[in-house]
Amino acid sequence: MDSQPIRDERILEALEVCRPGSDDLSDPALADLADQLGANPELKRLYDWLQRVDGKLAAAFREVPVPEGLAQRITDRLGAAQAEPAAMADVEETAEAPAPPPVTEVAARPARVSRRRLLAAAGALSTGAVVLVAALIYVSTRNPYDKETVLKKASDFFSNESPERGHLLSGIDLPDDHPTSRYPVSRDVRRLPGTRWREIDGFLGRKGVAYDLPGPGDTVKATLYVVKLTVSDLKDTQPPVRPQRNTANCCTAAWQRGKLLYVLVVRGGRRAYEECLAQDGTVA
Repeated sequence: MDSQPIRDERILEALEVCRPGSDDLSDPALADLADQLGANPELKRLYDWLQRVDGKLAAAFREVPVPEGLAQRITDRLGAAQAEPAAMADVEETAEAPAPPPVTEVAARPARVSRRRLLAAAGALSTGAVVLVAALIYVSTRNPYDKETVLKKASDFFSNESPERGHLLSGIDLPDDHPTSRYPVSRDVRRLPGTRWREIDGFLGRKGVAYDLPGPGDTVKATLYVVKLTVSDLKDTQPPVRPQRNTANCCTAAWQRGKLLYVLVVRGGRRAYEECLAQDGTVA
């Protein structure tokens, strides 16, 4: 999958307009966004992520108590803001008023409320609320994936890709900047004779290395994907005894080693999955 940044400012602006759990996409003003969501999987993923972030932000604001005296302070500021134009009008009432600009009809479009403005508005709340909202944004931005999402997307990626034949995996030490050094194969996976490696781009939105384990003939029996990604709810540090996902004749499992995420996808059932694992932590 070719992951390209979305540069259309109108589309990005429309994404932020959509409220979580609403039917905003049925609005004719957002028809372009609705069409592109159906045709662009990467844009759909970004839309779903923003919806989750907005939901967390809304929940955070609802749980924060209103500071004492906030209503009065807002009223005072509004009163002061309304008084300033009146005072300026008294000073300049003798000046000749400029001719009004020609009226141009502009098509209505949804107002944009950016996350920066949300954080600025949060300044009127307690310090604790601002910290909470900022933390939610940081966590969601750093990693929009959870364990179940990783397993599903990895299975889909494996089923849909048609990769070129990789390079035979060597047993010699390679430089630190070599792809297989930066994204090493897991010692928990059996290194079958004929295992090959290749660089990937777009797996869970990241670059990394895929290790293809050979099957009968010239087929690929399984692929181990290695990328730099931390999944907060993934507690496994080695492949589980049973696959965490088994669907469409594919078994999938994920585990975390430091900053590296390992995802193994195997064609076949549990027996095929077990055959790909090294025994007693040793490399076959």
